Amino acid sequence: MKFKIIYHFCLALSLTISVISINAVKAEQNGEFEEMLIRSRQRRFIMQLRTTKECIDCDLQGVNLQALDLENANLQSSNLTGANLANMNLQGANFQSANLSRANLSQTNLSNATFENANLELANLIQAEGYLTNFSAANLQKVNLSKAKIKRGNFSSAILNFANFTESSLRGGDFSYVSAKNANFQSADLRSAVEEKFDTMATITGLLGVAANITGYPSYIPNRGTKSVLYPSNFIYANLTGANFSQANLSSYSLKLKDAAPHLENANLENANFFEAEMNFIHLQNANLTSANLSKANMEFANLEDTNLTGADLQSTNLHSAYLVKANLSDSNLTKANIDNVNLTDANLTNAILEDTKLDGSNFCNVIMPDGSLSSHRCPQK
Repeated sequence: MKFKIIYHFCLALSLTISVISINAVKAEQNGEFEEMLIRSRQRRFIMQLRTTKECIDCDLQGVNLQALDLENANLQSSNLTGANLANMNLQGANFQSANLSRANLSQTNLSNATFENANLELANLIQAEGYLTNFSAANLQKVNLSKAKIKRGNFSSAILNFANFTESSLRGGDFSYVSAKNANFQSADLRSAVEEKFDTMATITGLLGVAANITGYPSYIPNRGTKSVLYPSNFIYANLTGANFSQANLSSYSLKLKDAAPHLENANLENANFFEAEMNFIHLQNANLTSANLSKANMEFANLEDTNLTGADLQSTNLHSAYLVKANLSDSNLTKANIDNVNLTDANLTNAILEDTKLDGSNFCNVIMPDGSLSSHRCPQK
């Protein structure tokens, strides 16, 4: 009796193992068949792209597209996850709402291409170049754009958290309303973009190749009938908490061109790092620079009206001729800072450190001093 039970148990176990093995083989075959179908579809899509330059909502994940001509191609809403587009000419291409996460776009030409609402998370865009490239509302989290050159790019409302822009040139870029928490802009060039525009009505006061004054701006004129047009970088209302701008260039060229300096009005720059950054004439009105590192930054003529600099590190910072009306500098460290000829009217310096600080010619009217007293220095006489 016991032998029969063992026999039937072993038989049932053997049949079960056989069924599992058969199902496993079928699943493997089905998987291979499904993969074969995907590859077949992708070959069709590639052929379609080659002949029509259009492949909307196509599955091209992991595909190497380097052999194709994709200039002005339409790949809207396509899946290009992990695709290889390195060293390609993608001028005028449409990647709107496409998925390019982990894709390789290094050293590509992206001029006039659009990536609006696209997903480029963890994509590689090292040394990519572009003019008027549209990244508006795109997901660029953890993207690598180091050493890229994107002139007048549109990044408005994009997600740039932890993005890498190290040593990139982003002149004249629109970064308004972006979320760029902990993004790295170290040594990036964020100055205004300069373009020469043909203008038959331009008044040229200098000779060919001589510095001239056109429409109020000092410019260099390579040819008669042209004028320099400046497009400042724009970070208004951006969330740049913890972003790194150390040794970045965010300056303008002269007092007459102060409006061409980057605009960061109302930006959130809490805990941001601007160590040794060039920030002449920068616009930081109403910005939040709480606990930011601005040590050794060059901020001559910077506009910091109503700016929150609570707990900021301003050691050895050059703020000569800056505008700090109503600025909150409480608990900030201004050791060895240069605040000569600064307008500090109605500013708050409660508990600020002013050791070896240069203060010549500055306006301290109605300023709350470090000890809590109210200064009337240089207030208009009644």
